[in-house]
Amino acid sequence: MQSPEAKTERKWKATWRALLGVLSMLIVASSGIAPPLNGVSQPANAATFGPGVWTAEWFMGSYNVSGTNVVVYCLEPGAETPLGAQTPGEADVQTLRGYWTSGKRHFVEPYSDPAGLRQMAYILHNFGAPLHLAADANVRAAATSLAIWIIRSEGDPWLNEHVIRNRRASGATWVALADQMVREAKLNAKPTPAAVDVQAPIITWDGDDRLTGTIDAFAGTTSLQLHGAIVREDPGLGVSLSTDRRTVSITDGQRHSIRWTQRLEMADGSDVGPSVSGAWELVRNGWPAAMTVFAGKSSSGQQQLGMAKPEQTRRSGTWGRAAPAERTFRPTLTTQVDAVRLTPSDAPTDRVTIVAEEGSPWPTYVSGEEQRFREVRATGTLYGPLRSRPHSKLDIDSLPVAAQVTLVADVGPGTYEVQAPAGSASAVGFYSWVWKIAGVDQGSQLQTGDPAAWHLNSEYVFADELGLESETHVQPMRPVPLTELEDETLPIGGSTIASWKIGLLDDAWLGESDGAVPLVIRATMYETSGEVQPRDHAPETAGVLSTDFIPVTRPADLDPSSLGLSKPALIRSGQLLSTVLKSAAGRADQSYAAPPVDQARLRIEVPREARGGVTVQACVLQEDQPVEVQPLISDTCDVWGSPTASARIEVPHATTQAQESVAVGESMRDVAAIHGLLPVGMQTEVTFTAYLQPRAGMPRFDEQWRGESPGKTWSAAEAASASCESQPVSTTPAVPVERSDAEYHSPPVITRSEGTIFWVESLVAKDDRTGEEILLHRGTCGLENERTVVHPKTKASLAATGGGNRLEQLLWGICVTFGGGATVVACVVRSRRKRSRQ
Repeated sequence: MQSPEAKTERKWKATWRALLGVLSMLIVASSGIAPPLNGVSQPANAATFGPGVWTAEWFMGSYNVSGTNVVVYCLEPGAETPLGAQTPGEADVQTLRGYWTSGKRHFVEPYSDPAGLRQMAYILHNFGAPLHLAADANVRAAATSLAIWIIRSEGDPWLNEHVIRNRRASGATWVALADQMVREAKLNAKPTPAAVDVQAPIITWDGDDRLTGTIDAFAGTTSLQLHGAIVREDPGLGVSLSTDRRTVSITDGQRHSIRWTQRLEMADGSDVGPSVSGAWELVRNGWPAAMTVFAGKSSSGQQQLGMAKPEQTRRSGTWGRAAPAERTFRPTLTTQVDAVRLTPSDAPTDRVTIVAEEGSPWPTYVSGEEQRFREVRATGTLYGPLRSRPHSKLDIDSLPVAAQVTLVADVGPGTYEVQAPAGSASAVGFYSWVWKIAGVDQGSQLQTGDPAAWHLNSEYVFADELGLESETHVQPMRPVPLTELEDETLPIGGSTIASWKIGLLDDAWLGESDGAVPLVIRATMYETSGEVQPRDHAPETAGVLSTDFIPVTRPADLDPSSLGLSKPALIRSGQLLSTVLKSAAGRADQSYAAPPVDQARLRIEVPREARGGVTVQACVLQEDQPVEVQPLISDTCDVWGSPTASARIEVPHATTQAQESVAVGESMRDVAAIHGLLPVGMQTEVTFTAYLQPRAGMPRFDEQWRGESPGKTWSAAEAASASCESQPVSTTPAVPVERSDAEYHSPPVITRSEGTIFWVESLVAKDDRTGEEILLHRGTCGLENERTVVHPKTKASLAATGGGNRLEQLLWGICVTFGGGATVVACVVRSRRKRSRQ
């Protein structure tokens, strides 16, 4: 950053260059060398610095056109400083030229965006001058200049990066002020509205005697001339009267009502009056998409300067005479239903607002010195039930009618509440009110005397349209999703396919014009004890295992001849999951009978920790539906604990049969038959543990069937108090269980002492990836079928019963012999290879 002295020096140099430029131009002009423009001598004024902000690198602010009071601002970010002589301002410039930035680093395209030009004009006029009224003229001028550059630089990345960003980097308060100016300009710099003709005044009678009346003069009216009448009341502010009260001058441009009294002379005919003529003028203000531009006279690279002001359009005219129209009454109405959603017992309620059309006074009469409104009758028809949303193009005469009521508006304009009979809209569907006011339906207060003299024309009819949103009720449909699970029994960690059929109370599926409305099913899976009783709601003790949402949608283009289901696309994990309903498109009263959603299917996963069983309850709830569908349904659920929606989780178990007897030194086995479904995604294994039953005086053995210490035995008391599992002597390696309903043999266990063995099997499921382990089944120690008796080893017993064991021992010996021989051969080969490498 440069020092203040350097900044001052830079200012003086810039000023010096400006003065040299002016001096040069004066010398050239005085010498007669400068050619005239269009044959006429033109002044060449140099721009000088006005208020603004200086830095060591640049100046941001205003410029003054020498010899004038014109304050201008730079229109070209990054161009040369405009200190040379300027040509006279060129007005109504609608395209700012393209230019090279200083040093020809970047070419900026011409600018002709109308909105941007209007915004620049707004900023130049409102903030650019006069600066002497600003609290800080330098800040105001710098902010104005930057605001112009911001708008000009929109869409030009180079200018924003190398010019605007550089200015913003100063972080000064005028930068924020510039942004505020731009925001205000974008909001307020509107084009000048077109001026249109002002509506001619309306003159009407006030009473049936036609002696008095009212003139309705619209905004923009400047004067009125009454013929055959005079003003009878002072109109108020903004209006003045002539002394004869026949000429009205309106000075505030606003709308006014002028009360008059007929004043016809004896000789005046009907063509004299009463009538009114007048004049009008409209003034419209706005911002032009153009400005006045000052360009450098001798340098095309010098920045252009600009100024602007708002524009104004005027339009005026006159009207010929207007006489009072025939007095006509035109009542209209609007409605709003009290509640969109109905219950079957509700009385559909509509709020009807009846008013007289503008310029159409509600007729009255006097009774006992009191002025009263004449009664108006309106007929309301509630059409329904309709299976799809009603609209105005339907043949209304072919639609069902739920109720019809008559409203008597006996207190004049206002809002009246009307009810149809309770329960008249109990069936599922859309219901839409249609109201009508007809001259022929009125009572004696409006139908007075000859039809030509009725207060409401006998041919007058006003009726609103069918299907207006404000006039439509809905009796929500009640879709019940019925759940069915594909499997009645599931393994631990298993899965099953859930499918749904959608049943409908009242057999009514609501639709839009292109088909049945979409729904979202919420399917919640609960853990149960295995045995469930159907009930309406899940018990508080039921744990939630998972919740899935299944959209049921409709296609956009429907085949009118089809009514059924198309093939659904069902994918989980954030992808498409929908069942597509097809429904015939047609008249609103067509019944969209709900086809069963048999193919709405979803695979649900059962968590491993779940035991006992699961049940799935499906619901259609308003909160799960798209916003536009929520009013069309009632919350419904199928039965919790339904047998078709429930499944039992089966835990596998084992039945065993141990070898009955062996001799000491022989091998023994246990056999387990595995029954039931195996856990999914886990390895199931079975292990066998042999327990030697303690006896008094028997040696104590460890879990490898080795004596714990020499001479250590079971005492009589210890043996008497020992449990079946007090002395495990062997636990086999785990045997993988690949399938159920199969037998698995334990690895052989070599007996090392006589006695009674009881086997206990353990069935375990393991997840090698997570390390999770589940004990599925463990046998009971002491079962008779799990007893193996180990006899003392004798020659006789070996000869009698050990034939099989001898064969087994022979095979083990052969294996050992061959194994040892193979080891020796491998060692010899390795030794020879080693010597050969040496």
